[in-house]
Amino acid sequence: MCLCQNNGSCSSVDGSCKCPSGFSGPLCLEECEEVRGKHGPDCIHDCKCQNGAYCNKKDGSCMCTAGFSGRFCENKCKKGYYGIDCASNCFCYNGNECDPVTGNCHCVGFTGKHCEEPCPEGTFGKKVSFTRITKAATISICVNEARCHPISGKCICLEGFHGERCDHKTQLLFEITVCPFDRFGPNCENECACNPNNTKLCHPIIGSCNCRAGYTGAGCNSPCPTSYYGENCKKKCECNLNTGSQCNPVTGKCICAAGYQGIRCDEKCPEGLFGMDCKSKCNCKNGASCDHRFGTCKCTAGMLHTQSSSTTSWRGPQCNLPCWGGHGNTECRVCSCKNGA
Repeated sequence: MCLCQNNGSCSSVDGSCKCPSGFSGPLCLEECEEVRGKHGPDCIHDCKCQNGAYCNKKDGSCMCTAGFSGRFCENKCKKGYYGIDCASNCFCYNGNECDPVTGNCHCVGFTGKHCEEPCPEGTFGKKVSFTRITKAATISICVNEARCHPISGKCICLEGFHGERCDHKTQLLFEITVCPFDRFGPNCENECACNPNNTKLCHPIIGSCNCRAGYTGAGCNSPCPTSYYGENCKKKCECNLNTGSQCNPVTGKCICAAGYQGIRCDEKCPEGLFGMDCKSKCNCKNGASCDHRFGTCKCTAGMLHTQSSSTTSWRGPQCNLPCWGGHGNTECRVCSCKNGA
């Protein structure tokens, strides 16, 4: 009598068991999960899954944990992606990245769900634990209306002040002369550090930069943070960033992502339209719904032949092709009807 379990086969010579994929042991009672890191017949093959992935006991295929992808789950999610098999997109602005597992944005120097807001006044660093500048901090509190750099915490002094805390007045011991655009100081002997393409004016005395609309920073090298615009990026945009839309850093006008419209880009395209500025017309047929972003059609489910009526299910990019005989639902699946139904 053959005592092999789990569909194992008995040897006609000595009665030993030949176990199927996923099992091992004298009677094929042990699952490969119990034999750590093994799979296949008699659990003789090594699993190659990495980064905590689940190994299928039968064929050794890997089911990746969130944050990884690849045949053996060996690849971390690329920038802008997260989740199972890195299949989900994330939107983190101002150079910040998202958590490869949860998709939450890790903000440095900014706050908000998508890192769209600068740090609150007097704070800097990571969103999860803002470092508030106090008298006991490594960098003293900024004075004389100086701004705190949102990432480094360094004080950015106004004209006429200098020092670590901007608490020293700049002594003007020379006559003001008209310097060329890229020079400042006594006899215009110092070279401005301003980016000439992004700067309106280099101060002829202290060399500070007055940035054009769309730029900020000590040298006017930094584009405006995503939700700000105008000269020195002082004005706040009103665009809905959750839709993937953007704000023009010069004018503040909202640039809507595909599938959205309106002054704030918070309105979905009307029924029957899709794409950029909702200018493309959907071509879905037979009552199918149209994706407002990409125009893809989701076919409606029908009912296959009854005695009183016959309603067709549809398939194809435009939902204009009937399902094959014996198939139905939104994906033309095989029907399970019996007795001629």
